[in-house]
Amino acid sequence: MNTKILICFLPLVLLACKKHQPEILPEPNSPEQAKSLASTRSINSNGHSILVSYNYNSLGKLYQEISKDESTGMEMFQEYRHKDGILYLSDISDEQRKLSKINYTYEQNKLVKMRYFEYDQKLNPYFGQYDKLQSPIAYSRSNIIKSVQTDHLSNSTVTANYSYEYNRLGQPTSMFLVGDRRKLLTTYYYE
Repeated sequence: MNTKILICFLPLVLLACKKHQPEILPEPNSPEQAKSLASTRSINSNGHSILVSYNYNSLGKLYQEISKDESTGMEMFQEYRHKDGILYLSDISDEQRKLSKINYTYEQNKLVKMRYFEYDQKLNPYFGQYDKLQSPIAYSRSNIIKSVQTDHLSNSTVTANYSYEYNRLGQPTSMFLVGDRRKLLTTYYYE
C-alpha cells in the first residue's frame, strides 16, 4: 500500500520541483535570442543629435559603426576587423581619410591592451610594406602623430605625440617625439 501512495504522490512532487527550477535562457542561435543593437541616438557636447548605426557580419560580430551628426550631416566610420572570431583592429575614418586606428591585444581571452593611433595627412613611406614590417605603421597612408597605449593589466596609459618635417613632395624627412622638448627619433632618406 505504501508503494501505491508513493506512486500517486510522485507526479505531484515532480510538478512541485519543476515550478522552482531556474529560468533557462534561450540557446545562442534560437529565435528567442536577444537581437543585436541596430542604432543609438545621443546628444553630444555641442548639443547635436548623433545617430550611430551598427552593422554585423554573418557570425554576428560587429564590423562597422557609422556615426552621423544629424545637425551637420558629417559621418564618421569605425571598421572592426576580426581574426578567428576575435577583434584585433579597428580603423576610424571620416568621409575623406583615415583618422585613427586601435589595436587590441588579448591574453587568455581577456583584452589586456589597446593601442590607439592618430594620423597626419602626409605620405607615409612605410605604407604597404606589410611583409617587411610587423607594425601598425605599414597599414596607413599617413604618418602616426599620436599613439595611446592602454594596459588593462597594470591600469596604465602612455601617450606619445610625434611631429615631422617634410620635403617638398610631402614625404617625412625627420620624425620627432614631442614632449617637454622635441627629440629626433628618425631621419628618412629617399633615392
